[in-house]
Amino acid sequence: DDFGRAVYGLRMIRARLRLAAMRFVVLKGSERRDGEIPGLGTKLRFVPARLFLEEYRRTEVSGEVRALAAEMIGGAESLRGTTEADVVNGLKSYSVARGFLEREEGDGITMDCLGALGGTEVSLPCIAWSRMLDAGIPAACEADLNAAATHALVLDLFGVPGFQQDPVPETSRGTLIGAHCTCPTRLGGPGKPPAP
Repeated sequence: DDFGRAVYGLRMIRARLRLAAMRFVVLKGSERRDGEIPGLGTKLRFVPARLFLEEYRRTEVSGEVRALAAEMIGGAESLRGTTEADVVNGLKSYSVARGFLEREEGDGITMDCLGALGGTEVSLPCIAWSRMLDAGIPAACEADLNAAATHALVLDLFGVPGFQQDPVPETSRGTLIGAHCTCPTRLGGPGKPPAP
């Protein structure tokens, strides 16, 4: 009487097939190569991380990037410890990452963020990944292939983007810190309104 159970089962099968059919662009290391996530069959296209930095430095801030930044700032309840330039630079990273996805025929992206950008003046791609997740594109921090696959799985099974977190207990203050900066704003899924 409840076909919803069958529909959910079919969604699981579909999600498994999609994982096997997708390709992640992995910006990490110094060599270009293809690989696969064992057991899932998800294709991996490793691209030297320095190429992201090189393209970022060559890329001019476009009108689209400025408009996206204005939209993001306009939706913020407040700004603390950041500037408009920080937001613009983060969305410039989004533009660069989108170019890698197109050229490398990727369905998702992950990057060794700290390894590639940590010692540079370029902001980490947190805003870029947030924007990707809002659009339904799996984007994971730290070239973490398990997190990348999980982002894709959650999006496909539940229609909402996931988020990535390294829980860090701060025992002296009795708090738990979520140590990642990437979270989507469209928590209800792509096409839904963003949270503030």
